Amino acid sequence: MDTEKKTKFISFNKQDFLMVCMIVLSALIYATGMNIFVHSGNLFPGGYAGIARLLSLVSTEYLPITLFIFLHLFWIEYSDFFCGMEKSRS
Repeated sequence: MDTEKKTKFISFNKQDFLMVCMIVLSALIYATGMNIFVHSGNLFPGGYAGIARLLSLVSTEYLPITLFIFLHLFWIEYSDFFCGMEKSRS
């Protein structure tokens, strides 16, 4: 018996490639707008971007550790709890 496993490869056509390029371009435009207008004008946009900016500014102003590092340390310590696994203590 000949048992061959066929591997599926993801194929991208021209439309998929253009969609990825448009997503990257829109992210660059958004980041440029945030840096030029929001950060330099000390503004807070609405939604999650404003909340993230507010938490970032508060954490760098009043905490000895930045929020980015704090969240990574928190996730490393409690990732087993959030994923539903129990830590093995030896």
